Amino acid sequence: MEIICVFWVRILQMKLRSLLKHFPLRVLLTCVLGIPLLQVSCGNGKPESAPVNETLLIETGNSMSDSLMKKLGGDLKAALSGGEPASAVKFCAQTATPLTKQTSQEFPNATISRVSFQNRNPANKADETDKAVLKKWETLLSEGSSLPAQELVSVNETTTRFYRPIRVQKLCLSCHGALETLDSNLAKMLTNQYPDDKATGYVEGDLRGAFRVEFQGR
Repeated sequence: MEIICVFWVRILQMKLRSLLKHFPLRVLLTCVLGIPLLQVSCGNGKPESAPVNETLLIETGNSMSDSLMKKLGGDLKAALSGGEPASAVKFCAQTATPLTKQTSQEFPNATISRVSFQNRNPANKADETDKAVLKKWETLLSEGSSLPAQELVSVNETTTRFYRPIRVQKLCLSCHGALETLDSNLAKMLTNQYPDDKATGYVEGDLRGAFRVEFQGR
């Protein structure tokens, strides 16, 4: 099919040369510019996908992660204000997932989630694409380098992911610090609520995971 298309393109080129004397320049230019388009369409029969607007994806990813951070952070501080870390665990178990889904519903064609190697909620377990990003970031930290503010990863022809690092803050250590430092009631609650919990043993500044925003149909 490609050979036949190239043949006809060359025939058209020859015809255009013979018509130089009879057509205005603007007509000729229109025809010449149309030839490369014909060659492209004859190649594999598939239209080229539109280029990814990386600036727009980054802006949307930051807006979504900012929105979720604000929702989670405000409610988490309120839950911890009474001095009982167990209240924060209840909040995360009952409210964090609905708030995350709500944030996704506010933005078309995009879904936000939180992912980690050391997940507490099984729904936040990192997949292979997530792991590649997180491993790279952990390597940067181990080398004393700064983490990127965000990163875009192309998953396939129609899916792009935005990643934004989540660092452990002092407030997080009440529920995510070393096991021996956790409140005994909290430790029991974590065991009951999350029997496969991996999200302890952190110190301030560690990489907790990432906000992930997945864009479909780019």
